Amino acid sequence: WLKSNEVGLQMFSSDKDETDLELALLELVHKCYQRIEVVAALGLRVDHELANLMLLSDDRFANVDIRIVSETQQIRVVRDTASFDLADGGTLSLIPVHGEAKFKSTTGLKWELNNDSLVPGPARGVSNELTSEIATIEIESGQVLAIQTKGA
Repeated sequence: WLKSNEVGLQMFSSDKDETDLELALLELVHKCYQRIEVVAALGLRVDHELANLMLLSDDRFANVDIRIVSETQQIRVVRDTASFDLADGGTLSLIPVHGEAKFKSTTGLKWELNNDSLVPGPARGVSNELTSEIATIEIESGQVLAIQTKGA
């Protein structure tokens, strides 16, 4: 199918330092893509799933909107400001990565994080709820994995 549809294909050895997803993201960034949606990145192996999630926080991808999407979730890293539409899911978990995440403000959430922070470890940022059509977060420093879930 790939050949008959003239889809570009690069082959790599299985003995490599990068995951397949990492290589794909690097190629897309090299081609100047500004938004990338990754499907089938969650599933059977927790080690791969965790590595895929952590790739979102890699500084090489800081200027690209990369989202891991499934039927029920959208996952992205937020380093500064972001908005979340209630139509994409009413539950929002904010998980700090690489240290403390300090928030300037949030709006449209049941539990606001105004001039507050989250640190890795405690589950305080899990399962917040959108209370308006659009929720926003503004981060002063650090970064979070933002996991928006439908039907949670």
